[in-house]
Amino acid sequence: LVTALTEFAMKYLMVDKVEFLQEIFQKCKIFLSGSEEVQIKLCNSLQKLLLKVIGTSSSITEVLSIDSLVPLFDYFAGSIKKKLCEMILRTVLKNANIIADTVTAQTLLGLGKIVHNSVDFLADEKEVDNIGQLLKEVIAKIDFGRDLEQQLKILNQARGIFINFDQVTNLLIIKALQCSEYCLKLIKYRHTRKSYGFVKMCISFAVITIPSLKSQKSQLDHYIYALQCALANNLVSETDSLYRASLKLIKALFAFPEFEEQMDIPLHTLLGLSIMIPGDPSVSGFKLLEETFELIQAHKWSVKCREKKLRIFLNFIGCITTLLQNKLPYHAFKVDANDSIFVSDDIYLSSGKSLIQRSIQEICLLVAELDQAADNTEKKLTPFELSTIYNMYLRTVNTLMAHTKPSPTGIKVIQKLITLADRYQKKIDDDRVKEESKINPEHFTNTMSHYNKKFGDKQPSSCIPISVSYTHLRAHETEADLVCRLLLEKK
Repeated sequence: LVTALTEFAMKYLMVDKVEFLQEIFQKCKIFLSGSEEVQIKLCNSLQKLLLKVIGTSSSITEVLSIDSLVPLFDYFAGSIKKKLCEMILRTVLKNANIIADTVTAQTLLGLGKIVHNSVDFLADEKEVDNIGQLLKEVIAKIDFGRDLEQQLKILNQARGIFINFDQVTNLLIIKALQCSEYCLKLIKYRHTRKSYGFVKMCISFAVITIPSLKSQKSQLDHYIYALQCALANNLVSETDSLYRASLKLIKALFAFPEFEEQMDIPLHTLLGLSIMIPGDPSVSGFKLLEETFELIQAHKWSVKCREKKLRIFLNFIGCITTLLQNKLPYHAFKVDANDSIFVSDDIYLSSGKSLIQRSIQEICLLVAELDQAADNTEKKLTPFELSTIYNMYLRTVNTLMAHTKPSPTGIKVIQKLITLADRYQKKIDDDRVKEESKINPEHFTNTMSHYNKKFGDKQPSSCIPISVSYTHLRAHETEADLVCRLLLEKK
């Protein structure tokens, strides 16, 4: 009877006759208590009917809102139920652009839950990935436009349902943070108490959800994104917490050699954001940067990552000198920055200069280590390695000249770095590997031109730094001038 009804429906039924479809689904329930053979036969008939109805219907919403549709699947065996649900989800994805109806979204989540719960620890990895991708695409289709509260409500429901798939969790976090951005745009950056409460819920959704991700690298990326959203919405306390959560994750990821090489990018991002994050007058204007400095300094960087460490410290100097300006180059909208909080604050200025001095000290140590390692290596350096050291010295020189007012000792450090850069340039020329290296002759010329304008006739010294042990240098790291003297002593 049911088979005949479904065949009749497929041949003659107009897709908008929802009442007739409901009657068919009701009749199906009567026969689903039969044998597995009957279920399979009935499943095939229903599958054909649903494919035609969903594929040709002008209103998927109307079809999916049939009360008997989702409960019907409970009568099928597990594998058949999963097959039907997947079929409907894939057909909806193919035929629908955006799902903006609450009932339809709820139905899709219900079908997705059936598929999600069918996955166990014995499932094939490829099958798990395919199902995760399917559920991710379904959630991506759900968009309530300006009804952001309904959007966040659906995301909350989806988070409770789809707990086994990182692909889905990643998307839920991103969509929640996008809601906070869209809210800011809708209110034209003029927050009310209600809008503040909503964006706080979006940020809280992300903060609660992020730790459930298996990948710590993904967690870090989302924390930094959430930090930016919090800062844009003037949520200062949340911004501080997210910054520290990011530092904590970076510290954890430092333990894995495969991630150490990737940590410079999030650190550079955090340093850039720190310019807009207001300091706490009751503690220190540079508290977050001090914690960042200690993290970078404490980590034992591998030899191949020392150049990345040097780049970070050079960027660190740039950030501090920017924060010490009377007016910052950019601000987060309606967020009080340090140039208005710490106006003419001597303690603030002193703390910033101290951080710069400590950064220069670390740079001196790094340069000494790298130069000593290059001299002591048994193998001949490749053109790429030579040009890397050469470019590193010039970058350091230009950063120190652009962002600091060197003392006489500091000028000697700059002179020494220029001498070392010139030495490596000659090595490249002598080995006739200039074409294979990545050096730009104009880089050195421009650096020297800048140097001459800044320091006049104080020509770079030709002395070579004495080789001292890393332990010896570390023993004096609290005395910046002494470290620089050790670095510059003649043999």
